[in-house]
Amino acid sequence: MKNETKKFLVEGMKRYKQASMVMVSFIEELEELLQEILLKQKDWGPFKTNPKGKTTGSTRNWAKYPGLNARIKGKHGDKDSEIVLSIVWYESNTDYPFYTISISPKEIYTIERINFDWDSACQAEESRLRFDPDPNDFNPERDFKLLLNEFVRFLKYVDEQK
Repeated sequence: MKNETKKFLVEGMKRYKQASMVMVSFIEELEELLQEILLKQKDWGPFKTNPKGKTTGSTRNWAKYPGLNARIKGKHGDKDSEIVLSIVWYESNTDYPFYTISISPKEIYTIERINFDWDSACQAEESRLRFDPDPNDFNPERDFKLLLNEFVRFLKYVDEQK
């Protein structure tokens, strides 16, 4: 074992419990914030949320693939659907995350996304819409609202094309 590694492990053994508690608190607060953003959304366009508008928490693979999400179930047309808001660190090219919104089944999104005139602040990726927030201007409510509104505008466009 290298001396630097041993020093790192020795210090980590002393701090891991506290660091773990801080990380869990951080995750829980962000998950709650994402769920609140979903529940506050009034205009879903053609996506119809389930009557109680229940959201679910994040997937639990934080250590290896840091990211958080919140989901809301509903229907788009006659299909059961789910909209997912995500904060993604593991794919980011910087230390700061980016935000995404997606829908499943993803065919709802992938079929028409190429022809849609997206707001320039958003990037249409293969299976999701992405927004890169300013690391010096923390305002996830505003940023996710922009993503949600743009996505709802897209869903309305998809329905108009039918």
